[in-house]
Amino acid sequence: MMPPTLLVPPPIEENLLVEQTDADLFSETPGESETPLSVFVVPTLDIPTNRDADGEAGPVRIGTFSLLHKVTAKVRDISLRAGEEVTIGALTLTMQDCLSTPPEEPPETKSFLQVSEFKNGADRSLFSGWMFASSPGIHALEHPVYDLWPVACKTEDGMSFTGEILPPTRSN
Repeated sequence: MMPPTLLVPPPIEENLLVEQTDADLFSETPGESETPLSVFVVPTLDIPTNRDADGEAGPVRIGTFSLLHKVTAKVRDISLRAGEEVTIGALTLTMQDCLSTPPEEPPETKSFLQVSEFKNGADRSLFSGWMFASSPGIHALEHPVYDLWPVACKTEDGMSFTGEILPPTRSN
């Protein structure tokens, strides 16, 4: 991807300011005294994506959540892939990202989740943010019927996803 460019006029020299009149500065026809714009490259910040340095897709993250139906008192496990949208009743759940801590650290699972509800013919956003398994009361889904909290973040092969992309193991 090419970095964006910004067109900026070159600095005006002092002796040119005296010779130019207002008519020359604001005329729509290009004159001999008009200086061309120069091109400067603007630095950009690379935003990390789900791809590693080789351009190959990183591991697919699967977040596991527990959903409590408060009326029936039934708990249901839900698995969401990153970017996948799942509809449960009137709720629409979309997990954008999730991470779990490595096994040698205290257990913690965090996931970025967006929850909306389709009610009375309109979609209403209920929650958008990070949820933490260790403290479900801090960033919780506030809904009269459902409670939702993250349980784990794993890859397709069942390994805990910690955010580090490890090289594949070689087998002989």
